[in-house]
This record gives sequence, C-alpha cells and structure tokens, in this order.
Amino acid sequence: MVDRPRPRTCVDTLATNHGGVAAVASRGIRLIKIDIGVDSASCELVCVRVTCGSSSCVVVIVYRTGPLTSVFFDELSDVLDRACTYADAIFVVGDFNIRLDRPDDPAFR
Repeated sequence: MVDRPRPRTCVDTLATNHGGVAAVASRGIRLIKIDIGVDSASCELVCVRVTCGSSSCVVVIVYRTGPLTSVFFDELSDVLDRACTYADAIFVVGDFNIRLDRPDDPAFR
C-alpha cells in the first residue's frame, strides 16, 4: 500500500482524520511511491509505479477538493508534465469533481 493521508488541521488531537488517497494492491503486485516534486494545494495526489512481473506503469491518483480554480489546472498540468518523463504507460485516475455539464462555469474560461 502507498498512501498520502490528508494532513491534520489540528496537531494536538488524536481525533479521526478522514481523507487522503491511497494505492492498494494484492500479493505479487509491487507499488513504489514516486516523488514527482509537486506539493499540491488544490488537490490530494499520490504517484506510484505499479509493477507486476516484467510490466510496469505509472499511476497518478488525484482527489480534487474545495472550489475549482485555475490553480488546480496549473498544478495538474505541472504533475502531468513531470509524470510524462517516465518511460512507462501513465494512468491518471481519481475523483476530479468537475461538472462538465456546466459550460458557463468560470473555471473553464
């Protein structure tokens, strides 16, 4: 398992902390966390190399929270620019929380 838990908003409590992203695999599949050098403020993300036998790929897991702003698109572009430098196939998965049925949304201008 490779995870990136949501940072606690208050460090002096042991209360339940909900949120974050994770990659979980069964036996025989190897997961290696990749540091792509982006500390996103607009979404939660983790990048992993998934290897099974002689095959491997890079998976970028994204969970976008909060309001949709141009910062998210800038950061996602940076993440994709960095992820595409790997020779493996790239999969971008997760929950982007973007309403494509709203063409007048200011986030798309």
